[in-house]
Amino acid sequence: MGTSKMGDQEETSPEKKEEVENVENPEVVADGNEAVPVEDEEEEIPLMDLSSYFVKPDQFEGIHILDEKFEKVAGAPNFRQLPGFPIFGTGQPTEAGMLEILKRAKAGRDNAKVIWFTVRQEPVVYVNGAPYAPRAPDALHAHMETKLDKAELASVCAHLANVLKKRLKNSEDGTIKVHKDKNYAENPMERSDLEEIVKVESIKDFRICLQRMC
Repeated sequence: MGTSKMGDQEETSPEKKEEVENVENPEVVADGNEAVPVEDEEEEIPLMDLSSYFVKPDQFEGIHILDEKFEKVAGAPNFRQLPGFPIFGTGQPTEAGMLEILKRAKAGRDNAKVIWFTVRQEPVVYVNGAPYAPRAPDALHAHMETKLDKAELASVCAHLANVLKKRLKNSEDGTIKVHKDKNYAENPMERSDLEEIVKVESIKDFRICLQRMC
């Protein structure tokens, strides 16, 4: 029997592309204590230019809202399972959280087929294994609204990853800037922005993360 997995999140949800191609250009991976960039490749003109956009963590304080009776999986906010069926739901997971979900979905069967459904409407990029979403500089607390199909959104996700890799390449200390809410408030307009510097070990788009785990 095949195993199914369903993902969603009230702020953002992941998107997976059908074709598999390496979009990590340049790929940044941890090699000991040093981050090693790979040479740039040609990038097609993006469907949506995110070169001036900031990125914010996709997970935030207060994201977990399910009852305490539900199992908590680190890195997978609001993880749940349909009782009696191999069908799961989650917010946008970290890479580690994604791996834990796949382990549960496969239930010890290495060859089990996992179908990952997504309803994400905005791009996502993974920095050091954690998901980040793009935000317009003049609308840091507003979700992006797109009408892109699956393939188009996957292309924009790859573009976003390339944008961050270019910023990293231009950095002198292997870091990039990210933005986060200084204090969580239920009303987004009551949140204040905080800029942080992140030492980068890896930058990936979602489908590359999932592809390497399945």
